[in-house]
Amino acid sequence: ILVERRDTPAANLAGGQQQMLAIGRGLMAEPRILVLDEPSLGLAPVLVAEIFRLIAGLRGQGRGILLSEQNARLSLAIADRAYVIENGRVTLSGTGRELLHNPEVAERYLGVGKGVSLDDAPRHAQLVARLKGVLAG
Repeated sequence: ILVERRDTPAANLAGGQQQMLAIGRGLMAEPRILVLDEPSLGLAPVLVAEIFRLIAGLRGQGRGILLSEQNARLSLAIADRAYVIENGRVTLSGTGRELLHNPEVAERYLGVGKGVSLDDAPRHAQLVARLKGVLAG
């Protein structure tokens, strides 16, 4: 993708292309560990997938990667080791696979919450109705 745009100034590249360029620039120094801070931030989902394919490929080549990322599901899917940090403290750790299948992680970070129980259903319905009223203006 970037080969076709090699004469284009970096500032004129799309967001995903800029991220790929930044990763490529980082790799030019042949580091043992590549540190990536939120590489998917602000990117369209299709570009996020492309960035994670690139990261997984680098990992597959034996490159060490330290990844700080908001997209927990994709990060855990490619991680050898993972740490959940809250308020500056490690609250959970394990392999990416372990954390990906941990019910607490799924509920808190992956958008897979517990269902509303029958006992809580009326309260939930009231909260939803109030929220709809607020949003309706």
